[in-house]
Amino acid sequence: MDSSIQRKIYIEGAKLKLYVNDLKKQLEQLQHAPFWDRNPYIRSNQAKKHLQALNQSVEQCVDALLSYTALLSTSGLCAKKELHAYFFMYDFLFQFHDDIIRQEYAHRLLTRDVELTSRFHEFFRYSEQFIANQEKKYKILANDETEMLYNKR
Repeated sequence: MDSSIQRKIYIEGAKLKLYVNDLKKQLEQLQHAPFWDRNPYIRSNQAKKHLQALNQSVEQCVDALLSYTALLSTSGLCAKKELHAYFFMYDFLFQFHDDIIRQEYAHRLLTRDVELTSRFHEFFRYSEQFIANQEKKYKILANDETEMLYNKR
């Protein structure tokens, strides 16, 4: 595999990690806010700011996910089954584009809905594992290529 592609994969993976961590932080801020700022019916200014930050973070995360998985797919580093399994971990993030579902999710997040919150945490854990596995793969590939070059001499 070309070293420039490996570098791109590493950079996109680091970017995705950053956005996943930001999403995690935004979710925690939203759900650990005082009760007044979590009331889904009143929606204080602070609650609106938290929801807006969470929505922006979801958008950034989705963009990074699409870039990263496209790069992995075209490079051939990642098996289709792995990419498909990862898609089922993050597909719920696409629903934030639908205004009605986004409002439902906002309500559920403000009330600390266990099912939706656990889905986010499952996505966070799986993303960390998925990115780490891809990093291991291209480090092994890089070492194998270096070893092959060394053996040719």
